[in-house]
Amino acid sequence: MNNNNNNNKNNNNNNFLIKKQKKLVFIRILMYGLLIFLISLIVYSNSLEGEFCFDDQFAIVNNKDVVGYNDEHSGTDSSTIGIPNTMDSMRDDEIFKDKTEGVYQEYEQDEIIPMKKISIAYQYFSKLLSHDFWGQDITKTDSHKSYRPLTTLSFRFNFITSGYKLDSESFHLTNVFLHSIVSVYIFFISLLIFKPINNENEEEKEEEGKKGKEENEKKTSYLLKLLGVDEFCCFLTSLFFSLHPIHTEAVSGIVGRAELLCTVFLMISLLSFLKCCNVNSTHWGYFFISIFSLIFSTLSKETGFCLVFILPITDFLLVQYPNFKKQQQQNSRKSSSSSPLSLMFLIRTIIISIVGFIFIYIRKLITVNMVLDNFRMLENPIAREPILLTRILSLMNLHSRYLWLLIYPMNLSADWSFNCIPLIKDISNPLNILSILSYSIILFTLIYYFLKIQFFTIIFKSLISLKNLIIKSKKQKRYNNNNNNNNNKNSDDDDEEDNNNENNENNKNNKNNNNKPEYYNSILWCILFGIISFLPSSNIFFYVGTAIGERLLYIPSIAYCLLLSRFLTLPLIYLSNKNNNKNNNKNNSIKNNNNDNNKSEIISTKTESNTIGTTKKRTNKILTSSSSSSSSSSSSSSSSSSSSSSSSQSHSSSSSSSLSTNIKNNNNLKESKIYKIYLILLILIIILLTSFYSIKTWKRNEDWKNEESLFLSALKVCPNSAKVQYNVGILYRRTKEWDKSINHFNRAKEILPDYCDVDYFYALTLINKNGDYNEAKPYLNKSMNCRYTQVRSLEAINEIMTFLLNSDPDNPILLSDWANYEKELQPVNSAMHFHKAALIHSNQGDKKLALQLLKESLDSLSRVNDTMLSKKSIERDKRIINELYCQDYIWLSAVYFDLQDNDQSVNALNYIYKNCKNFKKIWNEGLLSLVNLKLYALKNDKSGKLPSVNEILLIRTQMSQIKDKEYKLGSTQFLAQYAQNYESVDFNKAVQLYEKLLSISPDTSSYYNHLPLLRLSWYYKNIKNDQSQFEKYFKQLNLNLIFDNDLKKLFSEL
Repeated sequence: MNNNNNNNKNNNNNNFLIKKQKKLVFIRILMYGLLIFLISLIVYSNSLEGEFCFDDQFAIVNNKDVVGYNDEHSGTDSSTIGIPNTMDSMRDDEIFKDKTEGVYQEYEQDEIIPMKKISIAYQYFSKLLSHDFWGQDITKTDSHKSYRPLTTLSFRFNFITSGYKLDSESFHLTNVFLHSIVSVYIFFISLLIFKPINNENEEEKEEEGKKGKEENEKKTSYLLKLLGVDEFCCFLTSLFFSLHPIHTEAVSGIVGRAELLCTVFLMISLLSFLKCCNVNSTHWGYFFISIFSLIFSTLSKETGFCLVFILPITDFLLVQYPNFKKQQQQNSRKSSSSSPLSLMFLIRTIIISIVGFIFIYIRKLITVNMVLDNFRMLENPIAREPILLTRILSLMNLHSRYLWLLIYPMNLSADWSFNCIPLIKDISNPLNILSILSYSIILFTLIYYFLKIQFFTIIFKSLISLKNLIIKSKKQKRYNNNNNNNNNKNSDDDDEEDNNNENNENNKNNKNNNNKPEYYNSILWCILFGIISFLPSSNIFFYVGTAIGERLLYIPSIAYCLLLSRFLTLPLIYLSNKNNNKNNNKNNSIKNNNNDNNKSEIISTKTESNTIGTTKKRTNKILTSSSSSSSSSSSSSSSSSSSSSSSSQSHSSSSSSSLSTNIKNNNNLKESKIYKIYLILLILIIILLTSFYSIKTWKRNEDWKNEESLFLSALKVCPNSAKVQYNVGILYRRTKEWDKSINHFNRAKEILPDYCDVDYFYALTLINKNGDYNEAKPYLNKSMNCRYTQVRSLEAINEIMTFLLNSDPDNPILLSDWANYEKELQPVNSAMHFHKAALIHSNQGDKKLALQLLKESLDSLSRVNDTMLSKKSIERDKRIINELYCQDYIWLSAVYFDLQDNDQSVNALNYIYKNCKNFKKIWNEGLLSLVNLKLYALKNDKSGKLPSVNEILLIRTQMSQIKDKEYKLGSTQFLAQYAQNYESVDFNKAVQLYEKLLSISPDTSSYYNHLPLLRLSWYYKNIKNDQSQFEKYFKQLNLNLIFDNDLKKLFSEL
């Protein structure tokens, strides 16, 4: 009873200690996480003062998916926000008016009824899901093809929570918060990744049929036994990550939100996956959390799709491989036939692969083309290099640069475009040595760790086990029969074999415990994680829109920080583990002695039972004898054994024991000194490294404060970058240092002569410096032919022309120049300016130039299509365009007439007659001119050829439509005259004209009613001899109403 009570007390004490240890571990880990979070916040606190700069202009400020559409907020148009523009799209302060730098226009929210809110939300999300990251239609060929709706939605969230205004501090704060969260996640990830295989005890072995609870207990027991050094190593990983200067672009640059959100979901996916995965079972709840996090990560940025490959690798290296290692250590009979890879591993991998294929298919439906191919040589010169060898060598150099930026993040730049890193065109270039060295180190390390984990052995055994499984299924019955026959024979030997196996396993475990903890699988995982997460940005499988982007290293740098902290602290872990193993060996030796005594007793009982034959009685005797001996041994066994041993070995062992003790003490002293020395060195390295990271990150945040500091810092790193020179030139424009600005623009052109963006600002700078429009004119023309600067150039030109025409409003040269600039983007305005310039030239007597400008005006109008018109006012706009056409043609006819080209003049007026009826003034004026011109042409026609019947009828109709009585009467006279003229040429055509004349003159007392009746009667009587037709017309005549003598005479003849 006393023994039982003592045991219960001991168990209670142990449980209390375990609970206390758990609490301490939880508090310790919580403190680590909180410390990391605070450090991340502090080191990036100065980034909160930053403005919107660089790519923020396109992704946020001018992105309607972020700032909203006109139908959402009254009086709001994202294109007219008063914001400081980026380098690539800034509008110049000296030219554009009403621009308040640094002040952001607030968006007023409408009072929207609930149904309208639902409608607006539906419209917003439908647009969001069909746009790329920059707010363009993702199906278009010029789209960036970056599909990141969750990131854009997070920007929208910042915009709304800031009171519908662009508050940069809110955006920066979100970025810093996300980076801090990622840093904490990395601490927990590293705890689970670097789980030493050899530190597992026999009691913690997982049986194959166990489910998730036992695995969770196993992980908890591991956390309880974590060495302080190991925890500190995980803390260093997250500390290095939170402070690494390479992350400033992703954190301080607001557009880097894509990397941050992607990494947050990536970490959640990895943590959930490690939580769900056991060797032979899966917690499906956590598994599907991991899958959904994979999808969210990819919707934040495309790099998240690398989880489709990382998760199976995580399963293989961190779940399946430790199980395979334990099988080898145990050397069990099962291990020779069982597969190193479980069926559950295959199921999980297949599900992840299916999810990946489905996502790619849906993404393909949304984006149409998945790969971006509209970037320029300026952005990624390797992609536009035609020589294969140059591309390969340059790519290798690029990758080694990426690696160097991780190792030594000193020279950082926001822009690495052409020609910051020159292309490697020659094999003899010394930079190739560094490239080959970088590749060799990575390749050698991969091969080394693949061999260390016996990767090929695992794959081979898995294939063999699969083959054996197929064979076994066919021969299951025979194996069952053989097993039944052999059960009785082997039952007598099982106990002895089990004891032998147990003893062997204990010996092996003792040896293994003395070994260093094995991290091969974890280190290999880190290397593969870094490589796979870098591949989307590597330009290997497809080209991306930048040569080097520091934010692209945000996820791969996780692997670098894991490896760096692990290799720095690994010697300490080994030394700490060695000291712990010594203590464990002492305990194991005591256990082994007890096991040997128990084994001897068991063997003696077996021999006695075999000789006597009555097992039950002999067993009772052995038990009673053993109990009596055990009771007596407590008092006398120790003294007798000690006295016997001392008497037999007193002289021989005294000298050897003292020598061995001295040797052990010396070894312990050396090891403790080594430990202290390395610990001091490690602390110094950590202090130096974290200090360097912190100071560099803090200063780099200052560089990202605004565009001025950002590009001046880039100039120090990349003076040979055309884009950097171009942007620095713009900076000097802001300070009105025109000469410096021109020098930088010239330098940009020297580096890349085809850099057409420069021409726009170069022209503006010349105007600002000298006020000479003619000197800047050729550069403005070039800028309008550059599709990257057309819109900005035209905006500037509009302001320039407005200013110049205010002082000289009737300058046709300025108007025609303005029209030429506008021809592509604003064809309607172009037509108006061409038209106005033509009128001025016409009034000045330059008819030919006026004619040319009117044709240019018509050509500009022909460029207009429905896509250029506003959907809300398309009908009104079309009416304006048609009116412009009519005005051009009526002036075109006048100019042609002045140039004595009556045919072309008539053609222009015919257009007006057919297409301008909705514009009465123009149509009436055109009709009068048209009739006069035709009558004039007929009057002066010396050929004697009569016009066609149709032409005569048309002229008669046109004359009758003129709002003038003389022309209406003249139209009837005109028809009668040409009917009489045709009698001598073709009486049949004259009949047509008379019949028309009769139809338009129903008055029986009218001359023009009698004339056609008499001539038609005469025609059918004398020429056609058609009595019925004769009577038809003749009966309509009344002699009393005919007053013309000639007509009376003709009536008398009939």
